[in-house]
Amino acid sequence: DELARRPRAKRHKMRAHTTTAVDDDVAALASRAGARTHDVQVVKTFVAAALRLTHTDDEFDADDDLDRAERTLTDVLFTHALKHTHRVVFAALGKANARAVSRVARDVSRRCVDALTRASTDDDQCDDGLGCLRACAVMCAVYASNPRSAFEQSVIEGVDDALLTRALARGLSRMRDERATTTTPECVDLLSECCSLAYDVLSGGRGMATLKDCTGDDGRAREVTRAREELMGALMDALTLERSASRDAMVTAGVTVARVMVEEHADAKMAIEAFARGVYGRSFAAVATSTSYASYASGAGAFSRFGALAVVRGFIIASDARAMTTALFSHDGDDDERKYVFMYDDVLPGICEAIEGAEDSHYRFHAAACLRSALEKTRAATKATTATTAADAPPGALLERVAWIISTHWDEPLGQTVREIQACFECLLDIMTVTANGDEFLHRVARQILARPVEQKGRYLALRVLLSRIGATASLKTTTFFEDDFLRQTLSAMSETSIAPAASMMLGDLCAISLEESRGDVAAWRSWWMDDVMYIFQSGSARAQSALTTYVVPMLLKLDPMSAIELMKRIERDAGASAVVVILKVCRSLRMLDADSIALIKPLAAAAPDARPDDALATYEVPMKILEESSVSASTQTRLDVLELLCLDARKGAVTFPGTLELSLLRRMLPLNLRGESVSFRNTVVTLMSKFFTRTWTCVNNV
Repeated sequence: DELARRPRAKRHKMRAHTTTAVDDDVAALASRAGARTHDVQVVKTFVAAALRLTHTDDEFDADDDLDRAERTLTDVLFTHALKHTHRVVFAALGKANARAVSRVARDVSRRCVDALTRASTDDDQCDDGLGCLRACAVMCAVYASNPRSAFEQSVIEGVDDALLTRALARGLSRMRDERATTTTPECVDLLSECCSLAYDVLSGGRGMATLKDCTGDDGRAREVTRAREELMGALMDALTLERSASRDAMVTAGVTVARVMVEEHADAKMAIEAFARGVYGRSFAAVATSTSYASYASGAGAFSRFGALAVVRGFIIASDARAMTTALFSHDGDDDERKYVFMYDDVLPGICEAIEGAEDSHYRFHAAACLRSALEKTRAATKATTATTAADAPPGALLERVAWIISTHWDEPLGQTVREIQACFECLLDIMTVTANGDEFLHRVARQILARPVEQKGRYLALRVLLSRIGATASLKTTTFFEDDFLRQTLSAMSETSIAPAASMMLGDLCAISLEESRGDVAAWRSWWMDDVMYIFQSGSARAQSALTTYVVPMLLKLDPMSAIELMKRIERDAGASAVVVILKVCRSLRMLDADSIALIKPLAAAAPDARPDDALATYEVPMKILEESSVSASTQTRLDVLELLCLDARKGAVTFPGTLELSLLRRMLPLNLRGESVSFRNTVVTLMSKFFTRTWTCVNNV
C-alpha cells in the first residue's frame, strides 16, 4: 500500500528493500523451522509479500520484481525444513496473475530438473539416499496437489518423466542399501511420498504417462521403459527388507508391484501364478514363457515376510474377487494336479501366520488391515455366487482359524488394530451367513464370546457386532443373551472405567433390539432390566453406580421415558435418598423435570410422539422429606448432587426462575456447607452458587 503512493524511483528502492528483508526472513525461518502452525502463517506472509511485488503496471519495475518474487518463492519450495509449507505456496500461486505463474513455474521446473539430474547421477550433493529423495520432494508435492492449478501443470510439463523416474529409482535403491543408518521423521515422510509418486509413475495415475503412451522403437520409448524397469527393480529390492524406515512406504511399494504385475499380464491369474511360484513355491501346469513372468517369480522369492504381505495386499486391491478365488491347478512335488485357490490356500493362511508371529503392534495392524481386505474380497466373491456350493465356499477349517485369530486380538493396545479386527469380524459373519451351517456358526461364536471374562473389552465389542444377526434369531435369543445373570454381570463389570463405554454401547443396542422384539409388551421388557439395575444401586459400589447412571440409565429412559416413574418408585423404596437424587439428575438432563419444581417428574416431556393418551397425565412427585434428608447427608457427593439440582435449571437448556422448593432448601444448605471439609468441596459450592446467580440474572433480563 505504501508503494503505490511513492514516486517511481523511491518505489523501486522500497521494493528492493522489501524483497531483501523477505529473503533474509526466509533464511532465518528455515534455520529455526519446527513449529508447523507458526511456519505456515509466516510463509503465508512471505508469499503474499512476494506476490505483491508482481502486481505493477510499471515496465521499469516489472522484470526486477518478478525476479525477486521467483527467488523468494523457489527458495521456500526448495528449503527442506519448510517442506510442510508447499501447499501454502501452491495455493497462493493459484490466485496469482498468469505472468507471475509462468515465470515461477519455469524457474521451479529448471531447479527440479537440475536437482533430479544430480540425483540420477553420481553427484556429490546427492551421494546418499536421503539426498536423492530430497531432490524429488517438490515433484512429490506437485503431483499430490488436487485439484491442480496452472502452476502445477506447468511444472509437470517442464520435467521429463524418465528423469524423475530414474531419480526415484536411485533414491529408493540407495535408501535400501543404507538401511542400517538412523532414520528421522523427515526420512519416513519422504519415503512415503516417494513411494506414492512411484505408484503414480508406474500405474499412470494423476496424469502420468503410461507405457502404452510411449510405444514404438524410438529412443524416447526405450528410455522411459528402462527408467521404469529400474524403478520397478528398486521397489522389489525394497520389499526384500524385513525392517524398513517406513512400513507404510513398504505397503505402498507392495501395492505398486502387485498392480504392475497384474497390468503387465493379460490375465490376472498369470500374475498370481508368478507370485505364488516365487513366494509359496507353487508349481503350475501351464507356465508362461514371457520374461516378465520369470523375473517376477524369481524376484518374489526374495521378498521378506512383510514384503510378501504388502504384495498380497496389493493383489487383493488390484485383482477382482473372481481371480483371487478361482481354482487353478498346481503340481506340488508330484505329477498329479491339485485344485489350488490363491485366496484360500495361501493368502488367508499367510495373513493368519503374520498376525500370530507379528513382532510388534504396528506390524500386527498392517496384517489385520490385510486380513480385512482379504475377507472383504472373499465376501464379495461369496455373495456374487448365486448358489454357493461346498466346493466354492471357503474351507470350514480356514474360517475357524480366522475366527480364532479374530477372537484372540479384540484387546489389542492399538485402537486402529481393534477397529480392523471389528471390521474383519463383520465380514466373517457375512461370509458365514451365505454358506452352509451359518446359524450353527453364529451359535458357536456367541457361546465362545460369552465364555470370555466379563472384564475384557473385546467381549462387548464382539457382542455388539453379533447383535444385528442375533436379534433376528429367536432360538439364539433364548439361549445366550437372556441368561439370568448376563445383564447383572455386565453392569457389575462396568465399574472398570476401561470397559464401561464399550459395554454401554453394546447394552444400548441390546436394549433397543429387545424392546423392538417385545412387540408392545413393555412391562416384560422393564422387568428384564429393572431388577438388575436395582441390584447395582443396592450393592454399595460407588464406581458401578456411577457407570450405571452415566451410561445405562439415560439410555433406558430414552428408550422408554415412562419407565422413569416405576424406576423412581423402586429406588425410593429400596435404594435410599442418595440414589433418588442421582435419578433426578438424570431426569433433569433428559428434560423430564417440571420447569417449576425439581421434585416433579413428567415423562411426557421426553416421550415419543405416538405415546398413549394415558401417559399425558402420568407424573410423580418425589417427597420433600427425601430431598431434605439428602441435603444433610453425611456423604459429600450426595450433598453436592442436591446443590447441583437446586442451582441449575430444572430442565436442562431452559431458562427458569428458582422455585419455592429450591430457595427453601438453599437457605438450609448454605450455612451448613460454606465451610466444607476440603478445598475442592468449597470450590464446587462456590462454582454452583455462581451458576445459580447467573441463572437468576438471565431470567430477570428475559422478563
